[in-house]
Amino acid sequence: MMNPFTPGGTVNVAATTTTANVALASGAKDQVMVTNNAGGSLAFVAFGSSAVTATAATSTPVLPGAAYIFTVGTATHMAAITGTGTATVYATAGQGE
Repeated sequence: MMNPFTPGGTVNVAATTTTANVALASGAKDQVMVTNNAGGSLAFVAFGSSAVTATAATSTPVLPGAAYIFTVGTATHMAAITGTGTATVYATAGQGE
């Protein structure tokens, strides 16, 4: 049986060619839905502690206009970066599929 994603709080990070990170919304379980604004550039994300960084070479790509659900375990922060241009990357904490 499919369990629909139940969203919690949402945060965002302005991704540029320099890595930046943001604390995930409080109350985050172990899943985060990540979306990239449709007008932005390809973004790359990584999850971890407050020191987490993202790189275009090794982090997970997030296409413009796309949404992905990640299981992040105990991660407290998301980092984002672009190879070129800018993107606003949103992270919505929640639970479900």
